[in-house]
Amino acid sequence: MCDKSFTLKITTFLLMFLVGLLFVDVSQQEFFEAESQPKPLLYKKKILKKEEPKIYSDKKSSQCGWSYFYTDKNGKTREYNSEMARKDEEAKVKLAKENGTYDIPATGIKVLSKPKPQYTKEARENEVWGVMKLKVTFLSNGKIGGVKAIEGYIGSDGSTLEELPDGLTQQAIRAARKIKFKAPTRYGEPYTVTKTVQYNFNIY
Repeated sequence: MCDKSFTLKITTFLLMFLVGLLFVDVSQQEFFEAESQPKPLLYKKKILKKEEPKIYSDKKSSQCGWSYFYTDKNGKTREYNSEMARKDEEAKVKLAKENGTYDIPATGIKVLSKPKPQYTKEARENEVWGVMKLKVTFLSNGKIGGVKAIEGYIGSDGSTLEELPDGLTQQAIRAARKIKFKAPTRYGEPYTVTKTVQYNFNIY
């Protein structure tokens, strides 16, 4: 009877010992598996704000396209941008296809006459000579629109200014307004275009 009791105790002890070893092995395995898994990166996701399109008085480009302000015939300031231009172009293409003018080759601007600017007395006395660049708008109706000074280069000292001195810029603008031209065409219709026009002022 004592032998059976002793044997039962030994058997129970061995079973508990084996179960304990198994539990430790499973716990260690789960621990190493947890350690081997990559830890999640603890950082805040950077949210990029969408840049709002900016409007400029001069035409400017950005990620959102281009846009600018202009003054209409009534003196009101209005906006024109790349999205509006895209819709206008789609409307022109549709109309050209309906009118049968879509296949008409486009033509560029043709300058018929470009009068030379007058040299001022002050510039001659001061021996000022150089180059004046203007931004000129050639309207679809064959007339000159806006004329704006871009850059002036004085050859006598090599400096670059917004305008040439001694009235040369004004003379260049007057000459630009007298340009005769034939407007460019697209789909058989004339259209407005802005070009850079250069005038050279030489003493001799």
